Amino acid sequence: MAPKKPHDVRDEIFASYMRLRIGLAVLTLLFPIGLLIIGWAHGIHGQTSMSAYYFAQVPLDELKYSFPMRAWFVGILWAVGAFLYLYKGFSRTENVFLNIAGISAILVALFPMTVDIKNCAGCGLNDWSFVHYVAAGTLFLCMGIVAWACTDETLVMVPPGKRELLRWTYSVLALAMWIAPIVVFVFVWRGRKEHPGLYWAELAGVVIFAAYWAVKSIELDALGTQQSKLDAPASSGAPLPPAKAPTPGNVGEASMTGAMAAVSDKVDTARRKVGRMFD
Repeated sequence: MAPKKPHDVRDEIFASYMRLRIGLAVLTLLFPIGLLIIGWAHGIHGQTSMSAYYFAQVPLDELKYSFPMRAWFVGILWAVGAFLYLYKGFSRTENVFLNIAGISAILVALFPMTVDIKNCAGCGLNDWSFVHYVAAGTLFLCMGIVAWACTDETLVMVPPGKRELLRWTYSVLALAMWIAPIVVFVFVWRGRKEHPGLYWAELAGVVIFAAYWAVKSIELDALGTQQSKLDAPASSGAPLPPAKAPTPGNVGEASMTGAMAAVSDKVDTARRKVGRMFD
């Protein structure tokens, strides 16, 4: 076999990078679905939340404390958390938020949700269960910030039309990632921990996160971003060109367009400040 050339080795590195990114998106997407399917295989009915699978038990008395789903729940969260922590983004700010998100995912696994001690006396204490909820909210908050504010470093290399589409997509996904934990918090705060909507709100949040990670991976793969980063200095957060405002047809439309443009500029300025918070 002929020895590999340097560019061949580099291509394999880039391919491994993309496989890891896509793998994380797939693993995250399969997390809630896998809990359902594997739980059914063990004779466990659907739970009211993904966290509830930590204490989910089979209906047989002799296996009352086997908790067959615990290994899946903890193992996948550790894998996702470790990847988010070890993965390095394209700016210091993105790295900080990804590190916090990764640690939060691991804390969700280490500190279980509140358990009904009356029905499961051997499940442990609830002294630190609040960490579970805080960490889960922090995870989605950080990923939402990354999707909303930490994308300029790569979007500067995207053609204007596609750039606007991706910017809009990332902003919508970021907003959705913030809404999902808020819905979960409302359920918990109102004492509706057994409501089936809690699980579906968590499912939506996980799917949205996986969707963001997949779309971002496709963007990076199309650009060869990692190769560009190694071959040339990074853009260091160069600002995006301002979007052109539509030409107004009358004075009223011009006023409305101007007001919308002013609001858009303020939001964009805030986004860039957040995206450079630690740079």
